[in-house]
Amino acid sequence: MINDFSTTENAYAHTPYLLLFAGDKDQTEQDVLRCSAAARIIATVPMGLKASVPHHMEYWLPPRREPLFMNTHHAEQTLLFNARGPGE
Repeated sequence: MINDFSTTENAYAHTPYLLLFAGDKDQTEQDVLRCSAAARIIATVPMGLKASVPHHMEYWLPPRREPLFMNTHHAEQTLLFNARGPGE
């Protein structure tokens, strides 16, 4: 199945969540995936990597039960994250 993300008329363009894939400045702590909504952090997940230089991830949340893809520079890895909602 191919998804067309070229328009804002898709199911993924409108979400209340902001996802951040980030590392710390001195590169001593684990890189994290952080989710926030309404300017409040609602979840932080350590990714098990340090100093990987998080680079990019998908622009929209994937459909339910499909992984979120993220990439790192220094670790040269593609990460797949299960982005299911609470209780799923």
